Amino acid sequence: MNFRWQPLTIVKIFCFDINITYYFQETDVALLKLYAELNTEGLIPLISNDSGCDLNDCVEWLEKYKRFHALGLLYRLHSDHDKALGIWQK
Repeated sequence: MNFRWQPLTIVKIFCFDINITYYFQETDVALLKLYAELNTEGLIPLISNDSGCDLNDCVEWLEKYKRFHALGLLYRLHSDHDKALGIWQK
């Protein structure tokens, strides 16, 4: 059975509770770090779904493991289009 974590589905259900949303945000950051380290296919969908990952923490991790396409997507998601284009031009 192929099960794939869908963080936004859960966050949408519990978005009325700030504490629960915070825990899911922390979970998404942990998943991003794991996916970046293992270079799994789940990294791009996680970033593309606006998981609310902390930009500074995630940028450091994506750079560390040279996941530049994902880094560009993260910058674009945070409306920093110049940095996204700069990453993708390299």
